[in-house]
Amino acid sequence: MEEYDDLDQGPKEDGSFNLSYNDWHVLPFDLCQKYSDRLLYLNLSNNNLEEITEEIGNLILLKELNLSHNNLKKINEAMGKCIRLRKLDVSHNQLISIPEKVISQCKFLVSSLHFPQ
Repeated sequence: MEEYDDLDQGPKEDGSFNLSYNDWHVLPFDLCQKYSDRLLYLNLSNNNLEEITEEIGNLILLKELNLSHNNLKKINEAMGKCIRLRKLDVSHNQLISIPEKVISQCKFLVSSLHFPQ
C-alpha cells in the first residue's frame, strides 16, 4: 500500500503542488478529485509512476505538469481534457508516444520518446 500523506497539505495558495520524490507507482485517485478546482501547477517528478489514469482529465484548470523522471510508458488520452495545460515535462520516462491532442494544446513540451528495437 502506498503512502499518500503529502496529499493532506493540499496545493499552495498559488495553485502549485509539489509531490515529487514520493516513490509512488500510481497517481493517487484523491488528487484528481479533491483538488480539481484549484490545482494549477503540479510536480510529480522523480516518483516511480508507471501510469497516469483517466482521472487526470478532472484537472481542467491545470496549466503546468511535471511528470519527468518516472517510469511512464504511455500518456492517458484523458489528459487531453486538461484544456488549460500549456507546459508538460515528460522527459526521462519510457514513452513511445504522446496523444496528439495533448501535443497540440501544449506550448512547451519536454519529452524523450523511446522506440522499441
